Amino acid sequence: MPPATSSNSPQLRRTFAAPADFLAAYEAEIARGGLWLPGAEPPPGAHTALAPVQVAVEVRGQPPIVVDARVATIAPGHGLALVFDAEPPALTQLAERLRAGPATPPAPAGQGNLADRLRRLTVPEKVALALVADREERFALLRDPNKTVHLYVLKNPRIGLDEVQYAIKSPTISPDALKFVSEHREWGNDANVRLSLVRNPRTPTSIALRVLELLPEREIRNFAKGNGRPEVVQAARRKVTQ
Repeated sequence: MPPATSSNSPQLRRTFAAPADFLAAYEAEIARGGLWLPGAEPPPGAHTALAPVQVAVEVRGQPPIVVDARVATIAPGHGLALVFDAEPPALTQLAERLRAGPATPPAPAGQGNLADRLRRLTVPEKVALALVADREERFALLRDPNKTVHLYVLKNPRIGLDEVQYAIKSPTISPDALKFVSEHREWGNDANVRLSLVRNPRTPTSIALRVLELLPEREIRNFAKGNGRPEVVQAARRKVTQ
């Protein structure tokens, strides 16, 4: 039986064409605390982070299971990422029943070369994985050629400061990801993060100039010597001569 939910909560749906499809999503998403809804839009009243929703999970040929979730991330044009307060028992039981049945379960999520596994994923699937990925997967996704994925890696609740510092030093990181870091309440106040943001030529110029104002004088003088992109160098020289 599906768990009790509020009848007033908005409801979303994800349908799986076959048991193997659900089991793959269970290993990669549900067991890690989330679920990706490709192409979905947040229902009315659920446009804020952690807004409560209901989602109906259905494997074709079986009745849907309705579970409680919360909105994690809205990716316009791509879909909606949900998180669970706890792994839904009804979905765990469904996975166990399907594994015991005639359907052949998918290979474990960690089997095979990581790069090969990531190449087989669509962009929405990479976005969904980014939000729940482990450390090795996060580092790999930060190098993904599709820059849409980078921002969602940084929104992974388990990411560490060392990974953030690695990301913002990358010459291929997306400008949106750099903007997100600069506005983060904790990371944006870290001295090393600020310095890396100004140094990275992919940081939007307006952000680099704003962060430059927050650097220690010795670092501003270093940029004034010509160690940076022209806009940053000029701004540093003006500040030094004031």
